[in-house]
Amino acid sequence: MEEIRLTSALKIFTNPDDLLITVNKDENSNKYSFGICHGLSHNFKTIFSTDPIFDSNEDAKGLIKKILVMVQEIGNEQLGDLTKKPNVLCSERITRIMEKLKSSESVNTSKM
Repeated sequence: MEEIRLTSALKIFTNPDDLLITVNKDENSNKYSFGICHGLSHNFKTIFSTDPIFDSNEDAKGLIKKILVMVQEIGNEQLGDLTKKPNVLCSERITRIMEKLKSSESVNTSKM
């Protein structure tokens, strides 16, 4: 379940200020899913999403964090260590995203 395509990882890595991350509850199964989409400038095009397989909102958010950390590692491996650059996903941004998700079911990084 912790797999992401290289192209998707690089899209997330290089567009950290233009993402919409949402957690949703499926009313039929009472399970949770999540999606990571481009933001408004890309018409909210989906980059990565899951089916409703998580028993809790916290489980879904836990995998979001793992995915974001993995994206950062992949980006640094593929493009070199760009953590000092302003337009890539870095640990501080991941922390801010996860802090926002503690109190909300979605994060629009363009408003952070």
